[in-house]
Amino acid sequence: MDNTDYDTDTFEDNPEDSPVIKELRAELRKKEKALNELTNKLDKVETAEQTRRAEAAEKIMNTLNLPGLQEDVLQWVEGPITEKAVAEALKVRSINVPEDFDPDAEQPVDDEPSAPSASQVGQQLAAAAGGADKRDLEQKMAEASSPQELEALMTEAGLIRSHS
Repeated sequence: MDNTDYDTDTFEDNPEDSPVIKELRAELRKKEKALNELTNKLDKVETAEQTRRAEAAEKIMNTLNLPGLQEDVLQWVEGPITEKAVAEALKVRSINVPEDFDPDAEQPVDDEPSAPSASQVGQQLAAAAGGADKRDLEQKMAEASSPQELEALMTEAGLIRSHS
């Protein structure tokens, strides 16, 4: 009778395992560690982006003397929180803005650079896939300026899997 439990999800090395299995398990542990590190970095980037958006919305809504709508504006505006985007969102909802408010100045409220466009991220990924980008994955991740760019790098590295 065989007492081997094949239903376990443990990837511990067994002295009876072949060298190939041991190597695959070592590679899996390495990739799981890298995935955990990237997930932590992604969480930090997303948190920083949410904080920047909230601060920008707070600043604009205080300027408009409508601080009670800050949370709503965060949901209404997709992308960078700019005076123009906020003014348009308010206009769509028939909320008047002060007459001296000039939303035509299309500058992000925060002093941080705006997130790269999808085409910029795509170009960077194409360059990386074509071998033009010689930076290592960790360096690219450290230089990622948006959650989308970080996620694209993780996908490119094969660190994101769909379990559906």
